[in-house]
Amino acid sequence: MKALLSFLIVGFLVTSCYKYEEGPRFSLLSRKARLCNEWVLEAYLDNGTDKTNSGETTNLTIENDGTYSISIVRNEMGQVQSEFSHGTWYFQDSKGQIVMTDSQEGAAPITYDILELRNSNLQLRKKISAIYYIYKYRGK
Repeated sequence: MKALLSFLIVGFLVTSCYKYEEGPRFSLLSRKARLCNEWVLEAYLDNGTDKTNSGETTNLTIENDGTYSISIVRNEMGQVQSEFSHGTWYFQDSKGQIVMTDSQEGAAPITYDILELRNSNLQLRKKISAIYYIYKYRGK
């Protein structure tokens, strides 16, 4: 009877506490193992309004060594334009936040809330003033 009660209590605790709003509820992989990946931006929301640019491809690569890179490629009037940036990242705390700092001199760190962190999906949210920006990525 005690074993059954212990099992039920542990089961309740595991299913009632979610680190990320959109999941997963449970993973055998560490959050770092899930985060370190090559990601492609699928959607960009500005206060709930989809602002995704269909003529633009954004790739985010997060490395295990604490570095990241972002490349943006777009076609403007028949010419391919690209932007590239890189920097460092770290987990803010166990609450599901990541801090990214661009390598440009004087760049301020940006803190993102992790809404979803799976092998194939990543959702990040940042807040500036009263505006929420949500970035939805899929794994490559």
